[in-house]
This record gives sequence, C-alpha cells and structure tokens, in this order.
Amino acid sequence: MLKADDSFDLTNSPLGRLAIGLVMGLACTIYGGIEYHKATTLPKHGVEAQGTVVSVRESRSKNSVTHIPKVSFQDDKGQEYQVEMTGTCQVGDQVTVLYLPSHPKTADIKGSLTAMSPIFAFVALGFGLIGWAAVVYNVIFMMRYKRIL
Repeated sequence: MLKADDSFDLTNSPLGRLAIGLVMGLACTIYGGIEYHKATTLPKHGVEAQGTVVSVRESRSKNSVTHIPKVSFQDDKGQEYQVEMTGTCQVGDQVTVLYLPSHPKTADIKGSLTAMSPIFAFVALGFGLIGWAAVVYNVIFMMRYKRIL
C-alpha cells in the first residue's frame, strides 16, 4: 500500500507495466494498421487529383523537425477536402494527390509513399505486438501472484 510520502514508480509496478503495455500496444497497433492500409491501398486503388498546399505545420521532437503539409483538393464529385499529408512542400505548391474514392480523406501526395512505407508500418505493428505481449505477461504475473488490483 502506498503512503503519502512514497513515490510510485510506474515501470516497477505490475499494474504500471500493464498500463504502459496497453497504451503502447494500442497506439502502435492503430498507427501501424493505418499506415499499412494507406501504403498498400493508395498505390493500387488511389485516384489522382491536383491539390494546393494551404498550410505547413511543424512537428518538433527532441532531435528533428517534421513539416506536415495540409493540402486542399477536390474529389471526382467536386467535393473539396483538406488533408494533412506527408511530403516536403511549401504553401502554394501545386501537388498531385492520390486519394481513395470511397474515403477521400485517405490521401497522400503522389510519390511520398515509398517502398519502405509498408516496412515502417510493420515495425509499428511489431511494437504494438510487444506492447500486447507485455499486457498478457503482466496479467498472468498478477494472477499468478494474486496481485490483481
């Protein structure tokens, strides 16, 4: 039982490891699944449209800066969409967009998906599986030692 002056180390607690594994597994599984779907479906079933970069958002991490362009384009029915995509662009650039007619918000700049995209998606799915394995391990551990909540 924790007292007011005790510190709680999330990584040393079975419940903490369970929570970390659950969050990591869920996030990586979702991200990997979406990226894999996009990387394999767009080149086969995507429809081309002309788009314009309307803004570029910066995403900063500890060691890098990623520029994420938002592109405005119209589907084959004339409906306009603005979607954040991958690619190196500046505001005002004209780009060719690949989108799925059944779900136009699934789109990317033509040529930005590389042969490595499915591999990156599988790596994310692999991390997701590691997270889920941690969840299963910790549930078994807690049940075995009767340390369920």
